[in-house]
Amino acid sequence: MMKKSEIDFSSPLRQSYVAIVMIIYRYYKIIIRQLIPIFFIVFIGGRNNKSTYFLWLMVGIALLAMAIAIIDYFRFYFHIKDDELRVQKGILTKKNLSIPFDRIQTVNLEQNLIHQVFNVVKVVVDTAGSNQNEFEFEALGRDKAEALRNLILSYKSETSLSTTPEATNTDTEMEEEILSIDVGSLIKIGITENHIRSGSLIIIFLFWIQESLDDIGINVLDYGDRLNLSGTLTTIIFFVIVFFILAFFVSLIKTVLVYFNLKLNRRKDGFNLVYGLLNRKQVAALDSKIQMISWSDNLLKKLLGYHDLQLKQASSIAINSKKSIRVPGCKVEQVEQVASSLYNNYSFNQEAYHTISKKYFYRIAIYLSILGAIALAASFLLDAESLRYYPIIICTYFIITTYFKWRKTKYAYNQDMIKINTGIYADKATLIPIYKIQAMDLKQNLYQRRNNLASLKLYTASGSQTIPYIAKTSAQEIMNYFTHLIEVDKRKWM
Repeated sequence: MMKKSEIDFSSPLRQSYVAIVMIIYRYYKIIIRQLIPIFFIVFIGGRNNKSTYFLWLMVGIALLAMAIAIIDYFRFYFHIKDDELRVQKGILTKKNLSIPFDRIQTVNLEQNLIHQVFNVVKVVVDTAGSNQNEFEFEALGRDKAEALRNLILSYKSETSLSTTPEATNTDTEMEEEILSIDVGSLIKIGITENHIRSGSLIIIFLFWIQESLDDIGINVLDYGDRLNLSGTLTTIIFFVIVFFILAFFVSLIKTVLVYFNLKLNRRKDGFNLVYGLLNRKQVAALDSKIQMISWSDNLLKKLLGYHDLQLKQASSIAINSKKSIRVPGCKVEQVEQVASSLYNNYSFNQEAYHTISKKYFYRIAIYLSILGAIALAASFLLDAESLRYYPIIICTYFIITTYFKWRKTKYAYNQDMIKINTGIYADKATLIPIYKIQAMDLKQNLYQRRNNLASLKLYTASGSQTIPYIAKTSAQEIMNYFTHLIEVDKRKWM
């Protein structure tokens, strides 16, 4: 029998009164985002005679949003009946929504600053398989939210374990801590993050500001022309240094805010991840929903012994970042603990690994050499001496990275799973249980057909992985072997 909750969910219940504030906040975010260009036009564009009308418009919209939020709150009820989450809602028309527990993939809890002040949580019910793949409660009391979450997850755990004869009757709420990150370790992790990605966010933000100013008739480039650009090289170097410093601090601050007080715990039926400062999240990942796991590093992470662990979950709608749980700052032993708890037979001897064909490297190196030679010849024809060395440097760089990628790409498999290693300067490993593979595709381009090679693509419910440039006979043997294993395996992929 499913464990009963201390809270009676059989009668219709409402959300916390704080939900009214959160609904208003949600409407305001949408409205303000749409009104930003108007704000720039009225208050920066010099049309102050219309500012009064704009303020009255904002007041009217605010009152309307408040009225809608209050109606939305009082017309929203939920309860549980016949292993279904039933919701009644609607502002002008009443809507009844029934979500069977079987269709619920997981239940996650989130807290922004407002939630934390009032000790309530946002509940996100992942209902993959519908057009709307998430259903949200704006604000529930923590006790009520955790009771609802445990009730649903205990049902899913029991229905999953009922098909496994050797399953024991241990308490599903017992958790074992795998990883806990303090602020000092979090700062080290922030130092090793991808600062180029943070720099791209700065560039996008600067372009957004420029476009907003252009819309109101302020041309930023005109002001740039008035600047004294003497010592241009020094100025460029200065701005590049400032840019990388800003990108570094953006990475550091973002890491601390997003992953503050991160804890990864192991439950009997999955993992529980809690993290965040301004937006506190509690994310559950059931074993049955995890389709593959991967771990990777970069040069800085390698020096400190850190890995980024990803638990890639199933989604029948679309594969997006929400379905992949990222756990930064894992040591090797913590990665092994996660892999061992999910898969018993996941390690491989060095002799078990297969490499890809050298022709993968040869083909790309030849193409790059031809392109470099053409670019170099063009620089001589155009007498562009200053650009003469760039084709050589660029092509040499990509040839070297292709060589590293060829050396690091390898794979190994047994009757339970396949492991694929990739990387250039860093390393990445991906583990896929064979019974969770949903489809396989053998692909050949013209070059591969001439050399009797193929690329094997493996599809799961959380994305795909490719083994490039292996012998066609080997690819066919793997496909046949995996097809046989999948057909005789009675375990459910989710």
